[in-house]
Amino acid sequence: MIWKGNIIQPCSLNLAVFWAVPYLFDNIRIELYKGTVLKTVICASAPAGIGKYTWTIPANIPQGTKYKIKITSVDVGLNLSDASNDYFTIAGSSGTDGSL
Repeated sequence: MIWKGNIIQPCSLNLAVFWAVPYLFDNIRIELYKGTVLKTVICASAPAGIGKYTWTIPANIPQGTKYKIKITSVDVGLNLSDASNDYFTIAGSSGTDGSL
């Protein structure tokens, strides 16, 4: 990934998602939103303590602005979530593979 401000140019088509939790829960769900619309579930359940998940951006995710990552606890009885502070843009690469 090449970050230019809030623009992601998917040269490698991988996005590293980082988080920090105070170990109040065991597992998290990672989602991609465009504005307020859920575009895809990046990961349905990942251990909260690992703090990082690498996501390969699929070719069906359109280029655009106003993307956010949302992380939510998936443990029963907890309703905790947080989203990235700012929107980011997924921009096309100059590659010839037909992906983003």
